[in-house]
Amino acid sequence: MKNTLFLIVGGALFSLSGLVVAYSTMGPSAIGFYRMLFGALILFTVALYQRKVFFAGWKPIIYAGLAGVFLALDIYLWHHGIRLVGPGLSAILTNCQVFALALFGVVLFKEKLKWQYYLSIFTAFIGISLIVYKDWSLSAEYQYGVWLGLGSAVAYAVCVIFLKESDKLEKPLDPIARMVYLSASAAIFLLITSMIHSESLYITDTRNFLALLTNGILVQAIAWLMVAYAVPHIKASLVGLILLLEPILAYIVDVLFISHNLSLISIIGCFLTLLAVYIGSQYGVEKKDEAPHKKSFIGIKISELKERFFNITRSQI
Repeated sequence: MKNTLFLIVGGALFSLSGLVVAYSTMGPSAIGFYRMLFGALILFTVALYQRKVFFAGWKPIIYAGLAGVFLALDIYLWHHGIRLVGPGLSAILTNCQVFALALFGVVLFKEKLKWQYYLSIFTAFIGISLIVYKDWSLSAEYQYGVWLGLGSAVAYAVCVIFLKESDKLEKPLDPIARMVYLSASAAIFLLITSMIHSESLYITDTRNFLALLTNGILVQAIAWLMVAYAVPHIKASLVGLILLLEPILAYIVDVLFISHNLSLISIIGCFLTLLAVYIGSQYGVEKKDEAPHKKSFIGIKISELKERFFNITRSQI
């Protein structure tokens, strides 16, 4: 019961991230930079207190750093998308990362998928179409925001690949120590993009300061620790259902307090898309035809990543 409660609270806390971006007046990259910076500092303190090992060879650090770069790219695209289409729709779009993982397996590594996957991706297409159909023709910016959300899903899928590869190493880093490296790498990337876009890192008022603290401490540190603690003790199927709280809550709060854009069709679209994400992540892999020796370019099957997708979903990062 305690593990389930931790997972529910952690998933709910993660839904705050998109709202922070919508609420803050700072630039999207600057918000991401502070999230990663505050998160890295908190996790570093926890790791020191627990006497975690920070060095087990350079390979785990390199994988964590590369995962951090792609996570930063994910956040960069996601945050910019939030400013164009809102936190609710952005959260739903970026959770379509499960389809990006599967497509990597099909296109690059010739893996086979069950019929449920093809049904789920068709269902997701219908769901997203129902959500965006009303506003799609309003502006090119809105359309761009939708594509940014889907792009963030692809970037996160690559981040997942590097994270899972680091788990396969002979001497992997402790998850908390790995998150320190990942957060630090992501912070550096987002610092560079904030400079490129001339985004000020100066925290102008209490509103922005509280928003950044919420994102860095509650979302990046505390929520991740709660979810990471709970996930190994709960069935993967239940983990998947509970962690869908993130996009659901983000969408509800967006509709109620930000966009006020609610219709029966958009509700149906939201339900269909999230159902498709769950089905695609849980039932899409064709196990019997998989070649055990077939590996990706970094030594791990995409299908294996997809099977355990919800064990390292966005809420753990």
